Amino acid sequence: IHRTISSWLYCLACFCFWFYLKKKKMIIVPANPNSVQVGMVRIGCLKTQFSSAFPARLNGVISQNEFRESIGNINKNISSRMPKIICLVVFLICLIGGFVLIIAGGTTSRTLRGSQYAIIIGVGAGAMGFASIFFTIGCCVIRLRRTAKMRQSIALESLKYSRRSTGACSWRLHVTTIWVGQYRGRSRYRYIYHIIIDIRHPIASNASAGLHPNPVPARPVSTARPISTARPKSTVQPQDTLAPPPYPGPPAAFCAQCGVPRPNLTANFCSSCGHQFDKY
Repeated sequence: IHRTISSWLYCLACFCFWFYLKKKKMIIVPANPNSVQVGMVRIGCLKTQFSSAFPARLNGVISQNEFRESIGNINKNISSRMPKIICLVVFLICLIGGFVLIIAGGTTSRTLRGSQYAIIIGVGAGAMGFASIFFTIGCCVIRLRRTAKMRQSIALESLKYSRRSTGACSWRLHVTTIWVGQYRGRSRYRYIYHIIIDIRHPIASNASAGLHPNPVPARPVSTARPISTARPKSTVQPQDTLAPPPYPGPPAAFCAQCGVPRPNLTANFCSSCGHQFDKY
């Protein structure tokens, strides 16, 4: 009996510690710098929900009314605390009833005949064991069902925002597991839920600018060709300037008249003075 009572006292202490941690807002830093996290806050007994405080980093992505509406839809789907209440009530009834039966069987052992007091004590111990098993399984089932509802609700909201052409973002659920201690060789964990909002920045559509960083200058309209002072005038006829040389060599990298670098190997005239580049 002493070992059973100490075990339940430890469970009560763990529950109080869990309640204290749930009351505080846990903050994590998302791995993606373009992500925003929304934590959970406690608003009452056995009831938590996601915070509706609008993050400043979502300005220009979604409006405050849209954010609060989405958070409200998610909280509405997970706000039911009736399963927790039922699980806790059944646990307390079985625990208290079993404890009372054990005490009653011990005090009436002298007045009852045969092994009747042993039966009462056995029923009480069985009720306390059933309470322990029921509470453990019930908490696991409630947590799994609530997590599934969270993922489904967040996926619906993410689908609404990810289809936008401008200011698109995706929503997802992030579950953090924290080790809180060890009891009788068994590790105990608690779970923290966050909504991670990944912001998608639009990609520039100017793909052709990257392929041609240096535009080819247009050919001058004037038909008069300036006379070069650095080198004698070429004897090649104007109609043959575009013909390839018989023995191609490396093209000129600078203008022979003004010294401006040649912006592109396909440019035939200087963009500064209009002088024709030498082919060889």
